[in-house]
Amino acid sequence: FPRDMEADVTPAMCLLALALGKNPHFPFVLCHNRDEDWLRPTEDPRDHGDGLIFPRDMEAGGSFVAVNLKTLAFGVLTNVIADIARPEPQPSRGTLVVQCAQQNKLVDPPSGVYSAFNLWHGQILPDGTAAVTHTWNRPEPMVGWKTQSTPVSGPTAIARSNEPYCDLWPKSRWTMKEVEDIVENFVPVDGGAGALRDALCNRMCASVDFPESGMPPPYSSYERWKELVMQRGPSESTATH
Repeated sequence: FPRDMEADVTPAMCLLALALGKNPHFPFVLCHNRDEDWLRPTEDPRDHGDGLIFPRDMEAGGSFVAVNLKTLAFGVLTNVIADIARPEPQPSRGTLVVQCAQQNKLVDPPSGVYSAFNLWHGQILPDGTAAVTHTWNRPEPMVGWKTQSTPVSGPTAIARSNEPYCDLWPKSRWTMKEVEDIVENFVPVDGGAGALRDALCNRMCASVDFPESGMPPPYSSYERWKELVMQRGPSESTATH
């Protein structure tokens, strides 16, 4: 979903929404609004061979979303912010996305190698449903960075931004409800898939203000430099500010 890069002067966060089994005509619906670090060079989506479609990150070589048009395997990722430093050095989290779409599995073991991500991956099945797994790495109190994985069963609606814990940001709760309502109530007409896409794009691109009091502590202030500090870890806080 595009936006004006030059007008991007407010703090932003990527946002993902997933609807499984919410509409018999569209049993698998996935939306992603990449809305962080717009100055980072990224290719337009293209075929990288054997039906593998994704926009390549020109700095690290990975991506935030990828799909294989031959096998219908896919991967999609959001960041996880944190107030503790990420392990270094480590490869790009975006390579996990490409792995999932290319081989329909995580080739590299995420635990201890990659950090700070939410990754949904799986395969779209012939009946239009999908086998989906959620794999994530986030800081756990008194434990540190921890990777976990669980299958996702429908019917369900999910929305996720870069929350560090289980509680959803208000924007994620709002998006989850909006996407669920749109998908559940959508009646196919001529060009139905395009109409559903347009309706979802409208909501994913909407600007909705939430009071800071609605943000869970300790992440109540989202000045851009503070968000970057939390994404990169306190070791870079001085340079970032």
